Amino acid sequence: MALQIKYKDSEGPNERLKIIERQVIANISRLKDSESEGIIIPDELITELGNFAYRNAINVEYTIHEFKKEKLGVVCQRCLKAHLMNKAQKIGLSGEVLAYLDIQIPGMIGHEGYYLDEGNVKHSS
Repeated sequence: MALQIKYKDSEGPNERLKIIERQVIANISRLKDSESEGIIIPDELITELGNFAYRNAINVEYTIHEFKKEKLGVVCQRCLKAHLMNKAQKIGLSGEVLAYLDIQIPGMIGHEGYYLDEGNVKHSS
């Protein structure tokens, strides 16, 4: 199945954030808002979310208006979530924080117990 991106008639790819940027910004915003709910997410974990997305972005090429080819960076949300949960466990965050992360980062954790990081298969905890 090919990636299909739909734009409003008035917008094009250069007028919006790339999918990876929107996805990461949304995730980071949700995590930074955690303090208002009494949950503290360390800056180290928030930084790692962006780093993971950057190093695992896959460039997808697509055509708009039959003429112009564009490139778009995407990252697997399931792999991102698995990596973030592993990192959170390694730095010793509480079960309460892990539950909060699970709710705040959309999607399932990894792929049947695994995820990719820079082409390496890793086990998700």
